[in-house]
Amino acid sequence: ISTQQRENKAKLKELNKSADLFKKRMRLEIRKVQGEQLQFIFRNISYKNPEQPFTFLLKFNEEGNYEVTSCEPPSECMPLLLEKLKETNNFSAFLANVRKAFTKLV
Repeated sequence: ISTQQRENKAKLKELNKSADLFKKRMRLEIRKVQGEQLQFIFRNISYKNPEQPFTFLLKFNEEGNYEVTSCEPPSECMPLLLEKLKETNNFSAFLANVRKAFTKLV
């Protein structure tokens, strides 16, 4: 296993540890799917349908940077949010900003 793959696995492990905290505070569920990807599922975004899921898939690319491989419903500001995450490495703020972006779609 390459050094980058080990680093990516360590990052994924840390993100998984935060899952319970995010689930309680932000109605966010985090699942490991399709190999080395994580699926983030937000609920309680839509007042009309609180159980409606708002989701995105996240992985680490070959350079070790975050990459969103899908987003439902699509959010035009996701590239900007990813760029800010790359600059700050503040994943909690990234999740809060994604949630805000999803609320603007409702």
